[in-house]
Amino acid sequence: MVQIAAASLRTTPLDFTGNRERIIALLKEAQEARVDWMVFPELCLSGYECGDFFWHSWV
Repeated sequence: MVQIAAASLRTTPLDFTGNRERIIALLKEAQEARVDWMVFPELCLSGYECGDFFWHSWV
C-alpha cells in the first residue's frame, strides 16, 4: 500500500528560506511516518501574493 500525505503549512510571501525550512521539516516528519508521497500547495516555496516580484531577476 502507498501512503500519501497532503502538506498544510503557513507560508510567508517571498520568505524563500523560511518557507523552505518549513517544507523540509514537514518532509522529515513524513519520512518518520513512512509516507511514500507528499503533496504540497502551489507556490508554497515563494508564498502567495508575490505579484510583480516574479519579474525581478533576484527571484
